[in-house]
Amino acid sequence: MEICSLIPVYNEARHIEKVVKGCLKHVNAAYVVDDGSRDGSAQVARNAGAIVVRHPTNRGKGAALKTGFAAIMREGRWDGVVVLDGDEQHDWDEIPMFISYMREGGYDIVVGSRMGDLRPMPLCRKATNILTSRTLSALTGQRIEDSQCGFRLIKTDTLRGLYLKTTKFDTESEILFEAGRRGFTIGNLPIRTIYGPQRSYIHPILDTFRFFRMAARFTIRVISKPEKSLSWRVKRDVDAGCRKERIRPQEKSDGPPSDSG
Repeated sequence: MEICSLIPVYNEARHIEKVVKGCLKHVNAAYVVDDGSRDGSAQVARNAGAIVVRHPTNRGKGAALKTGFAAIMREGRWDGVVVLDGDEQHDWDEIPMFISYMREGGYDIVVGSRMGDLRPMPLCRKATNILTSRTLSALTGQRIEDSQCGFRLIKTDTLRGLYLKTTKFDTESEILFEAGRRGFTIGNLPIRTIYGPQRSYIHPILDTFRFFRMAARFTIRVISKPEKSLSWRVKRDVDAGCRKERIRPQEKSDGPPSDSG
C-alpha cells in the first residue's frame, strides 16, 4: 500500500516539526493543513519536509481534514491516509501497527483506541467519549471503541464513498457514521494514551451538542431515505472546480517537499 499522512494543525509551531519528521519515517509523504495558524506552523512544517496546504482563516478541524483529503486524492497515487494530530499526542511510531492491522483484518478504516488505559484522559473527555462511541456503535452496527480518537488509517477508496457536511470536530465522527452506513468495515487498534500540557480546542459541551445534532440527522436519514450511491462531496466539488470547498490559490498544495523553500 502507498500510504501518506495527513496532519491538520492550528498554532502548533512548537510541535509540528517533530510530528512531520516522525511520520516521514513510516510513510512516503506528510501532508499538513494549516487551519489559519498565526504562529508560523505552515513554514515550520514545510521546512520539516511536509507538503503544506493553507487556510487563510481558521475554519475548523473538519474543514482542514476535507481540504487535506481533497489534496491527497487529487494526487491519485495514495491507497491510504494516516490521520493524526500535530500536537504530539499521537505516537507516530505506531503507524506501522495501523498498516499491518488494516492488511491483516481487511478493514477499510482503522481507528486508534485509547480505551485500554483511560487514566491519563480527563474525566469530562472520558465520559463524552464513552457516550458518543456507544451511540456511534449503535447507529452504525459496528463496534467503535474510541470515536474521538483522531489517530486513524483510512483507505482512499473509502473516502471517495463518503458524503461529509460538517466542518468542526464532529467530522471525525461523521466519517465513521457515513462509513458504517455504507458497509465499510471499521477496526479498533489499541494505542498509547498520551496527554500532555498541550491545549485542547475541543469544547466538551458545544462539540458534544454538535455530535448529537449530527447523530439526530443521521438517524432521520437512515429511517426516511433509502441508501443512495453518493460520491464524496468534497471530491466531487474539487473535480467541479472547488465550488463547495472554495479552495483559493493560497490554500493549494505547496508541492512536494523537494520543491518547497
